Amino acid sequence: MYIEKIAISNFRIYGGENCIGIEPIPGKNVIIISGENGYGKTTFLTALVWCLYGSQMQDVDKYYKDRILAAGGYRKYLISSMNRKAVVDGQKEYSVSIVLKDVELPGITCNSMEISRSYNINNPNDSFTIKMDGKTSELVDDFGRQMFIQDFVLPKEIAKFFFFDAEKIVEIAEIQSIQDRRFLGQAYAEVLGIRRYELLRNALNDLRIRFRKDSANDFEKDQFRELGEEINRISTSIRRDEQKKEALITDRGGLRIQSDTCQEKIQREGRGFSPQEIRALQDEKTRVYEETKRLLDEFKQLFEYAPFAIAGGILVNLENQVRYEGAWKKSYSDYKMLGEKVKSIMEALENSNGEPLNMIDRVTRDYYLARVRELLQQHLLQPQQKKQSDEFRPLHDFTEEETNKLNVMLSNIRTTYRSRLQALSRSLKMNRVAYSDLSRRLALAESVESDELLRSYRLEKDRIDKEISSVDEATLVLSEHIGALENTLTSKRAIFEELAQKIKVNEKYRDMDELVNRLVYELDTFVMRMKSEKRDSLESRILSNLSILMHKRDFVHRVFVEIIGETLDIHLIDRNENEISKDDLSKGEQQLYATAILQALVEESGVDFPVLIDSPLQKFDDRHSRNVITAFYPSISGQVVIFPLLNKELGKDEYSLLIDRVCKTFVIENSNKDGSGFREIVPINLFGKDS
Repeated sequence: MYIEKIAISNFRIYGGENCIGIEPIPGKNVIIISGENGYGKTTFLTALVWCLYGSQMQDVDKYYKDRILAAGGYRKYLISSMNRKAVVDGQKEYSVSIVLKDVELPGITCNSMEISRSYNINNPNDSFTIKMDGKTSELVDDFGRQMFIQDFVLPKEIAKFFFFDAEKIVEIAEIQSIQDRRFLGQAYAEVLGIRRYELLRNALNDLRIRFRKDSANDFEKDQFRELGEEINRISTSIRRDEQKKEALITDRGGLRIQSDTCQEKIQREGRGFSPQEIRALQDEKTRVYEETKRLLDEFKQLFEYAPFAIAGGILVNLENQVRYEGAWKKSYSDYKMLGEKVKSIMEALENSNGEPLNMIDRVTRDYYLARVRELLQQHLLQPQQKKQSDEFRPLHDFTEEETNKLNVMLSNIRTTYRSRLQALSRSLKMNRVAYSDLSRRLALAESVESDELLRSYRLEKDRIDKEISSVDEATLVLSEHIGALENTLTSKRAIFEELAQKIKVNEKYRDMDELVNRLVYELDTFVMRMKSEKRDSLESRILSNLSILMHKRDFVHRVFVEIIGETLDIHLIDRNENEISKDDLSKGEQQLYATAILQALVEESGVDFPVLIDSPLQKFDDRHSRNVITAFYPSISGQVVIFPLLNKELGKDEYSLLIDRVCKTFVIENSNKDGSGFREIVPINLFGKDS
């Protein structure tokens, strides 16, 4: 699948109709779209994401969610996205359309697919259409347009791996918190297609419960009904609170903008700072603050392991006991199995109607049968083993999953716990110093209070900040209430399933219930095996990509992907089997690491979709840039669109390494502050005819 052309009309800085054809040709899969800062490179990517996902674009990346929150919600974001000159000229609609070619759909031949989204400022919602070979499709109508994009074009959970800012992907290298690891784990599950198997498993489990509900007596049916109503009530309360929380977050975004505006006025009046300097200081202070919060969250999570690290001896005893119990379970299982085999053999002998046994008198027959039983028990079932099995009582009786979690925790404590704790402590100290310095510098701009105008700005800011605090408190209360409701919901669902397990399935459902049980077991086994196999594949791909991209040979000796439940974490191991702290990597190395992860996930996904890269080659030295240009960009996809700032993010020397793979080049030109458009240039002339 590749993009043939894109049309952007009156969307943000792209005034009027702007159409660009970016179809690749064999052997040349790279397209370059360059432009100055502020001309519309990032807006181009935003237009494509909006066209595909609409209001769900905020689920693709935090950048889009922040933009929507800052605008005051999706409706206001739609209104603010209308090109300003088009508004002055009396126009009321903007649109974005994407034409895809070579789209593979199950059982359907489709040469061309056109996806279009438009918005009229007089309407409450956007308009979304999908056409196949110029016509509407029953398949699209049956699925629903947005679900069709999700299932057959590009799932939103992995879209950020195809639309990414090469400067901001460093965030992937900085993933530390459980929430971050859960996001990466969910994205990986989407890459593997596990979500569909999990949905199927849930549907089968619901079917099992329905069998038991239909088999229940009147009293049990009343219990089912009461529990079901309570579960629905709690679920409704959670959804209602989530909506209230989302509304509060939206309100906070608008208040934050008002507060920042007042702050700029205060600082401009107080110190004569330029708006750019004020914004840079504020952004840096916010970044340091958010980074400190993230580090503190990670520190708290690590601190939860402290009691276990202190109680090392007890944990070792626990590990030995669990290992012993596991061995006992296997031994006891073997003992029971052999006992059943002996019993089956003796029953077969005793019930035999063969002639040789009928020719022997009863006393002799019973003697030899007893002797055979004695010999089988003597050689197969050792008395000592039976005695141990009868006398042993497990203390913990861990499941296999619980044992694996214990082993992972012990591995973390023994290997990476100390180094991660030290690195976090260093980073926290540095951030506190930086935050203090930034606060002092910003406070200087607020120190002058010589006139009423400045006082009025300060009073207005204080009022808005109090509103923000009230919103934060209300959001916290809602979050705590949602957490309590979710815990209650989990408990009620467990009781619901436990009740279902106690009910004997009606005879008419028994065969179907056994089939469903077997399917659920096979699904669980299949997903576990898939995760294990794909984990090995992902480790291999990341290591291979790092070896190609990094110029430090053998810097990373091994990659270990840790999957626990819904979370995923990636560990880099050196030749001495020590974990490499990601905090110790340079920004360039962090970006290479994140790039290697992205490439591995794209390769693992098997999704045939173009990759679009904003701000390429940021923070790379010459050797790393060469590796990325020659080994990463040309191979990551059949169509790669790069948005560089010429002579800064892509120079002549770097371009010369890539030009053999370039099929088209464009420059974004800005005719006025509200009007950008595209001009195609012959690739060899991108840097001028003398290039």
